[in-house]
Amino acid sequence: MNSFREIIEAFGARRLADLFGVTRSHVNVMKARNVVPPQYWRKILDAPRPAGLESISLETLDDLYAASREGRAGTMHEAEPAAIETFDILRLLKSLPHRYPFLMIDRVIEARGDESGIGIKNVSINEPQFQGHFPERPVMPGVLLIEGMAQTAGVLCVNAHSPGRKPPLVYFTSIDKARFRKPVMPGDQVEFHMTKTNRRRAMWWYKGRALVDGLLVCEAEIAAMLADDGG
Repeated sequence: MNSFREIIEAFGARRLADLFGVTRSHVNVMKARNVVPPQYWRKILDAPRPAGLESISLETLDDLYAASREGRAGTMHEAEPAAIETFDILRLLKSLPHRYPFLMIDRVIEARGDESGIGIKNVSINEPQFQGHFPERPVMPGVLLIEGMAQTAGVLCVNAHSPGRKPPLVYFTSIDKARFRKPVMPGDQVEFHMTKTNRRRAMWWYKGRALVDGLLVCEAEIAAMLADDGG
């Protein structure tokens, strides 16, 4: 085994994305850069391995990592994929005041502080909005897609601003340039890709893109403000 790229190809991007709790696009970035950050090595070693990788060890991965760093030495610095964080449903409930039927995300992956993150929404026919929108052809209301973006951004803001403390409330302050490209149906999994564009004190601005199977279904620019319960 001569490179991380070969390891990624042997496992497959889809399987590693599931193992690491990230998207396939993130794994493809690792492949392009020929590096897997150390925080993922234990997951590789603990997983059933494809043929040809049976003898791989921590020492092997360490050697490949050193070689990949040496291979980039002397060239323009290229940042390695940053350490990321995942928020499961229990952490979301601690970060947001929203509850059923208005909690619009099931988890957040690839969270990098308040800089960016991806909210995951599994759309189900059992959700109450589909009783009336529309009974003959259920379509996810566009306003709820925007709400999913806002909640994803809210998780990033709250955990960057108040880690380990009672979370403040998150309020919308503006929505701009909202565009709805394709209908979202029950059975779809929506990814809310949020990227910070600005921050000033307790206010954040984000650009959001909602994707289903890699296709853009909605986009918008939003702003949010954190406030205490009485704010």
